[in-house]
Amino acid sequence: MATHILDEIFTYEKEAQEIVDNANKSIQESYNHAKATGIRELSESLVLMRKHREQAIEKAQKESDEIITALEQTLQKKGDSDAKMREKAKHVAKKMASIVMKTDLGAT
Repeated sequence: MATHILDEIFTYEKEAQEIVDNANKSIQESYNHAKATGIRELSESLVLMRKHREQAIEKAQKESDEIITALEQTLQKKGDSDAKMREKAKHVAKKMASIVMKTDLGAT
């Protein structure tokens, strides 16, 4: 009878070990799945973050280009205005010189 009880104990012990082994296997599979999911989601997030960063850089570059273009246009207009003013000043100076030359002041 003792042998029968020992066989029964060993059978229960074997079944218990199978339950533990199955639980460990299930835990390892769950861990591997969670790890793979985490790695995939991290990779996707990094790709998305890079895309957003590149878009922000492109936007900033575009805004910078627009500011530079506007400043260049302003400088060009100012340069054109200055050149026109110099031409007008030369014209007025020539006219004044012509008028002064016709007066007694121009004869001295």
